[in-house]
Amino acid sequence: MELAQDWHAGEDYGGWNRDEAWCPYQKHLARARRAVAEAEGAGAEPRLTALAWKHLLASAYETAWHDVDRPDRPPAAWAKAVASHGRATGVLVAAAQWFGSQARSLGAELVDIDDDGIEELVLRSEHLFAVLAPAHGGRLVYLAWHGPDGGVLTVGNPTDDWNRQEEMNSYMEVPANHPGGLADSGGVHDRHEVTLHREDGVLRAELTNVQEGSQFHGLRKEIVLDNVSPSLLVAYHLPAAVPAITVDTCLSPDYCGLLRYGAAELQRQGGPNWRGVRNCGTAVWVALPGDEGTTWCDPDGPDPGHGVLVRMCAEARSFHLLIGIGDIGDDTAERAVRAGRERLSYLAAETTGDLT
Repeated sequence: MELAQDWHAGEDYGGWNRDEAWCPYQKHLARARRAVAEAEGAGAEPRLTALAWKHLLASAYETAWHDVDRPDRPPAAWAKAVASHGRATGVLVAAAQWFGSQARSLGAELVDIDDDGIEELVLRSEHLFAVLAPAHGGRLVYLAWHGPDGGVLTVGNPTDDWNRQEEMNSYMEVPANHPGGLADSGGVHDRHEVTLHREDGVLRAELTNVQEGSQFHGLRKEIVLDNVSPSLLVAYHLPAAVPAITVDTCLSPDYCGLLRYGAAELQRQGGPNWRGVRNCGTAVWVALPGDEGTTWCDPDGPDPGHGVLVRMCAEARSFHLLIGIGDIGDDTAERAVRAGRERLSYLAAETTGDLT
């Protein structure tokens, strides 16, 4: 009686579900549902498809709920935010389709992958599907991996609490549930421009901070991947006026498992040169070379609900880190990041013609 009549939802809920103010959000959910169903029918990777369904269902929680504390009873702000982030289903579907394909050649593109009107940078390899947000801090917002048992999401937290934020990839301050990776303290909202290079079987994406008035204006991040290793090498180059930086990366291995079983099974791992976490048989980590003035720092607050925050501090103008997936140890972590650094130096010299 209260819902149907006093709050004007109607006996069939149509007063709320068919409310003109709710229509854009209803369309988000409808498009997402069609996309998952079509991908599933076309043979997309099943584990990531299952995650896409689960996220879509969570995004439809109390669909079209209205704010009954206001006399005009508009759609509730939290309900709009939850439904808006149903569009992240498109990212999971794209990753599932990629890993369901037979030929996965190295590739990159700027594309609006989540239907928010803003282009994201998508990097793809045999093993990885990465999405970065150049308009929102140049952050790594999703990283999916195709392992022996199928596809898993290892960076990204789309289903956690979004409060009232409807924007897809903007850094969220309260609660800080969605930092993603490569979140530069003090520059998480800065806009970046993208330049892509492909050379010698390697893909290199360069993100340059172009945010006017930012202390990090001119900062460059180089991201390198190939079809051999399930890892992303990242090189930072700070502007002359910035002597140090703090970078956060939130790791969420087997995100579908985290949603189903909670974070109790997350196991922190690490050594002097690497920090990581394991869950449901998947390990993801961040490694440092150990000779560049970079150290591990303790985060200021608690971890997000479905992830572990790894923070590094650098007191160097240029430094490197490696985000990778799989088993690793102290020696192998340092060797891996140093080998990647040497390869990047060679590529840079080849580009400028200086191979001396």
